[in-house]
Amino acid sequence: MTTTEKISTVNYHLVKGCNYGCKFCFANFNDVEKMVPFKEQKKMLEIIAAQKYIRKINFVGGEPTLLGKRLVDLVKYASKLGLTTSVTTNGSLIDERWVREISRYLNILTISIDSATDEINRLSGRCSKVGVLPTLAHYEVLASACHKYGVNLKINTVVTKFNKDENLALFINKLNPMRWKIFQALRVEGENEANFDQCEVSDAEYEAYCNRQLDSVANKSIVVVETNDLMRGSYLMINPEGCFFDNSNGGYTTSQKIAEVGFEKALSQINYSVEKFVARNGEYDVGNKNDKSGLYVKTRHFRKRQRERNVSDMEVNAVLSSIKCSFAGKALIVVGKPFMKLNHISIPHKNMIVMLDRFVLVTVFFCENLCELRTKNQIVLL
Repeated sequence: MTTTEKISTVNYHLVKGCNYGCKFCFANFNDVEKMVPFKEQKKMLEIIAAQKYIRKINFVGGEPTLLGKRLVDLVKYASKLGLTTSVTTNGSLIDERWVREISRYLNILTISIDSATDEINRLSGRCSKVGVLPTLAHYEVLASACHKYGVNLKINTVVTKFNKDENLALFINKLNPMRWKIFQALRVEGENEANFDQCEVSDAEYEAYCNRQLDSVANKSIVVVETNDLMRGSYLMINPEGCFFDNSNGGYTTSQKIAEVGFEKALSQINYSVEKFVARNGEYDVGNKNDKSGLYVKTRHFRKRQRERNVSDMEVNAVLSSIKCSFAGKALIVVGKPFMKLNHISIPHKNMIVMLDRFVLVTVFFCENLCELRTKNQIVLL
């Protein structure tokens, strides 16, 4: 059952393979025989970008970073097509250099972190298939790289019997993500039912976990709670064979191949709910690095000054978030160096200077469409 409204984000599962063995994972794609070849994946991106209501693409798996340079090339291509880009990963195969190299094209890096405890990660399978565990130090390196190179950091956490009594918020505070999504472990027939009795948590246990995190997290606004009900039928998902699929009926319902029958016909063959998409806060905007018509906050240029003045990332992000909320997306915030260098010096809309205590001067340009902005003014670091 579809509606006349549209979901603006597509989750593209590029690959079924993964180097981890999470017992609760519902993205094993047991019925998928082979994934779409690289050239056809790029064609899929063109088809997605041609749907004007699709604004964001999230590359997932399996583990998408197993694709190596192919993933980087797909992120770059999607960005050039005008899509806001996101990658969801367990983080084990990437490092600071990877974040730096992809940062020009990647808007959001989502890292799956379920626990800060080795034993819990071992029991749940959140480790390599030969038993190599994730380290907190590695997560901190990736988080620091995101902040340093201007990539929005998001954390995904799945609540299971293994971690239901943990307080992960204390570690999340160190990572300082812009968004922390907390999922209730979901049973999907044909994917994870063999181990799910070990993982399943009741609604009451899940609620208790979320309340514990909210009591301890430094910035409560980053938390997004996603129950089993909200997870079902609230995503547009493409599997490694290039078909839409949905989980609204307990298992997976799969469409014909999108490249063969077309986007809209394939979409009509699966179930989705725009209302649930909105209810789980799926509609949010972080800007697009190749789109001058939306809000984009450029922060990397004042990081040196920030370190010199001992200003935390949390202080920076809190101020920038406050400004973004105040102007409802109809403003360009230029931090540090100029956002763009153009020949004309003309600002057709009123501008305002905002002082951020201790570290930087920010100019906020009011404009309905950022393409109207023409300036080569220098913004001065204090």
